Amino acid sequence: MEASKEDSGSGGGEGIVVCFGEMLVDFVSTVSGVSLAESPSFVKAPGGAPANVSISVSKLGGRSAFIGKLGDDEFGRMLSGVLRDNGVSVSGVRFEGVARTALAFVSLRSDGEREFMFYRHPSADMLLSPAELDLELIRRKKRKKPATKVSSPATSVAKTSMAAFEEEPKRIRIVEEVERVRVLQEKEAAKARVE
Repeated sequence: MEASKEDSGSGGGEGIVVCFGEMLVDFVSTVSGVSLAESPSFVKAPGGAPANVSISVSKLGGRSAFIGKLGDDEFGRMLSGVLRDNGVSVSGVRFEGVARTALAFVSLRSDGEREFMFYRHPSADMLLSPAELDLELIRRKKRKKPATKVSSPATSVAKTSMAAFEEEPKRIRIVEEVERVRVLQEKEAAKARVE
């Protein structure tokens, strides 16, 4: 559950887009027009809408950061490297020692619809807690835009953040709420240790 130690990206200062959420490995069918079961093989690719947005912002010349959780495994380290190599700040990336990085198998069916099968029972991205959010990264930003929904215990905080980061007073309230949740979690953990 350590933080990412390497950060090449667009980490500090104003004018940065911070994306919260999932990053995973997509295994994309090498053949279009077939179901997952019919696909003869798959190609590995980084995926996850929030991560894709952070990379796109960076490639378009903007500054971006990613906040999320990856497995402390080969795929997680690879994905963190993809972010870093694309100029995205990884100071908000955390690594989970127990759950693995999420995997998704993807195909494009003959009717034009994508078919997905996820392996996440749970995956690391689902285990990001409010206590692991990089509050300094969040505090120092003037304006944020959401990439997508977050599916983790931090969901309520992050979902609220997505809509409210447009205005300074709301941003301060969100940081205060994250800190309040963190204190409550610490109290509950201390109480559980005593019992």
